[in-house]
Amino acid sequence: GEPPAAETPPAVMVMPAPEEYMMGPPPTEDDPIILGSPMDAPVGFGEDATPAEKTPMQKFADEWQVILRERKDHENSSKAEVVMESQKEMELFHERRDKTRETRMAKNRSDEQSKLESLEADLENDNSWQRVVKMVELQADTVEASEDTKRMRDVLISLKNDKDKALALSE
Repeated sequence: GEPPAAETPPAVMVMPAPEEYMMGPPPTEDDPIILGSPMDAPVGFGEDATPAEKTPMQKFADEWQVILRERKDHENSSKAEVVMESQKEMELFHERRDKTRETRMAKNRSDEQSKLESLEADLENDNSWQRVVKMVELQADTVEASEDTKRMRDVLISLKNDKDKALALSE
């Protein structure tokens, strides 16, 4: 019969790709960008060709690399300037914000202190109607609203001013 299956050659034989045709690792920022074939052009195949001469493609590639380096340097310097400016702006923003915050905190502290002093002074006062009058808004916004609260406002003011009436009502 037939030869064993292990000894039969494959129907299509695939040749491994040579190292020079395989792609390498991805380029980094410092790697030059190379245009053209990955292999150097053969040198010395013509009678006119000398090893010291560069082909037009090699000259173009060299010039292009110089242009790319200049662009990259310009981009990096511009980027550094923008970063420095943004850092300065952020510092100014934080300074202004901190200053505003400190001012607001100081104002709130003083307002709180004056409010506490006012409350303590009201508690020491014997006439409780004075505290009531402070808590009630006695100024009317419009003429129509003032007619509705006129009697109440008059009663509160009279109680505030007359200690005898206030004591009589509180007993």
